[in-house]
Amino acid sequence: MDISNLIDRRSKMKPDAWDAYALSLASPKNNLEALKDTLNNFDLWRKNESLVRLFSALEALGVREYVKFDPNIVRVFCITPERSSRLMKPAAP
Repeated sequence: MDISNLIDRRSKMKPDAWDAYALSLASPKNNLEALKDTLNNFDLWRKNESLVRLFSALEALGVREYVKFDPNIVRVFCITPERSSRLMKPAAP
């Protein structure tokens, strides 16, 4: 089962359809409930030392109100050196 694909589809499907889809992927009912509990826990970041430090830094910078932890988001935008150089180029006129 591709868990990231399952999580990604959650906001795009009706709850009953998403549950059925998850169960069709051979996820036992108790695992589905545990997954839903995890995905509904928007304070889960407090259990991760790195995220606690990140949110503390955001608070110190005065930008905490602009950042929200959402366990339902599974896509991450990584800036590699190659992407960074492309992002830094000025746009063509």
